[in-house]
Amino acid sequence: MKKLFLLLASSALVFGLVACEDTETVDPAQETLQSAYDTLNGLISDPSNITGNFTVPTLLVGGVEAAWSSNNPGVVTVGQPANNLAVVTVNRPAFGEPDAKVTLTATLTITSELDATKELELVWNIELTVKASEVEEVNIEDIADVLALKDVAYDGTYQVSLENLTIIGKGSDSAFAYDGSGIIQMYGGDVSGLEVGKVYDVSGTTNGILVFGKLHLGQPLKTQLQHLKCRQKKSLLI
Repeated sequence: MKKLFLLLASSALVFGLVACEDTETVDPAQETLQSAYDTLNGLISDPSNITGNFTVPTLLVGGVEAAWSSNNPGVVTVGQPANNLAVVTVNRPAFGEPDAKVTLTATLTITSELDATKELELVWNIELTVKASEVEEVNIEDIADVLALKDVAYDGTYQVSLENLTIIGKGSDSAFAYDGSGIIQMYGGDVSGLEVGKVYDVSGTTNGILVFGKLHLGQPLKTQLQHLKCRQKKSLLI
């Protein structure tokens, strides 16, 4: 009888331990975090051939937040978030230099659904190959210098930064800017955040006919530019 009692007690103990393990609660936020992580895998179609600026999301599915960083900000710089996006500015190695390897990292966070004081975290990263410039460096100081480019080798390959561009007109998906030397049309990227009459610093990839790239906007510098003298028009395509 005593042996039977011990056997029954032992079985009850095992059952109790198993029952406790079966009732362990899984945080639903962990699954949301993983789903957001998985969506990033298709974000950059060809990481081995980075030649221009691009945008990354700072707010993902399920309310997951993404904080982006680069291990080489001299080549790949992540801008401040705006409208749930961040502009990644790419500074390609100069003509004749080797391609650059950069690791882009997203730290994903979401609040636990079981404990509001706890943050769940998951880190996603990808290695980028930033291709060296395919053309020799030229001096670009203003829109007139962009307009003067004629060599088709600069088509969609050359990074430039333009300062003090005043927005003189804006459509649903584009804007026109003037800097005293010419006019340029800009569309895509952060163009929706531009305000007519204000001045911005812009970076993109230029060529002799069109300008390609994401807009990287600085803070407004002025409120108005009067007595415009419009010269040749130009396009900025994102």
